Parts: sequence; structure tokens; C-alpha cells
Amino acid sequence: MGNKDKEFQYQCRIFTWAAEMMDQHPELAFLEGSMNGIRLTPGVIQKAKRAGGLKKGRPDIHLPVKRGEFGALFIELKTEEDGSRLDPDQEIYLKGLQVQGNYVCVCIGFSEAIRVITEYITGTMDRNIPDVCTHKAWWRREDE
Repeated sequence: MGNKDKEFQYQCRIFTWAAEMMDQHPELAFLEGSMNGIRLTPGVIQKAKRAGGLKKGRPDIHLPVKRGEFGALFIELKTEEDGSRLDPDQEIYLKGLQVQGNYVCVCIGFSEAIRVITEYITGTMDRNIPDVCTHKAWWRREDE
């Protein structure tokens, strides 16, 4: 199984968990996933890009629920093999979301993502999260 397939399996497990936990945490009804990790045909990819729904660098998971000073939660999901390595498009996108006042993090594996979502919902998350990237200009690539 490739890393993208494994990441997709993690994401499926997260949404199964969220459905099971909705009685305890109704805000999980708003949990959304990106289609970026799903294998699509080239034609479907082009349609999704034109419609504006498929964007390079968009994080895998989004919970548009305000908690404290944070407007929403965004998670970039990685496999243990990938570690927390981000490509430049991901760094720029994640930094932009962070600058806008969102709680943004990279989670390695299913368990870490579940922990972060749970802590965010309950308001017990670490408020001293490090910057997710090192790009100075988050709105454009430095080589443009």
C-alpha cells in the first residue's frame, strides 16, 4: 500500500470515528475532508480545479468550528513514512490559514489526528503550536 493509499485509509477511519462520536460532540457534523488525497481521473481533476474545489496544498481535514481565539481547525494528515514533511504548496497554504487565525497542524497517523480533533473540540489543545512552515511570503511562492 502506497503512502497516499495509507493516508486515505487514515482519513476514512477519522470520519468513521467522527460519525460514532457525534452524539458526544455534535460539532463533528461539520468535519470535512479534502479530495486531494483521492485518486481521480485526469478529467475529473480538471473539472474539480475549474470548479474551485481542488487546490494544491489544501489540508486534508477541516473543522469550521470556532474555539477560543481560533476560527477553525485544519489538519494536514501524514503517514509515519512521510513524517511531517510538507511540500512547498502545502507550506504556503497552511501558513496562510495560520496567519488568518486558524489552528493548523500536521498530524502523523490516525491516532494523532483523533487526539488533536478531540483536544480542539474540548478546548484543551496546546495554544503554543509552532509555525507550520518557514515561508516568509505565504501568499506566493518565493521563486515567483
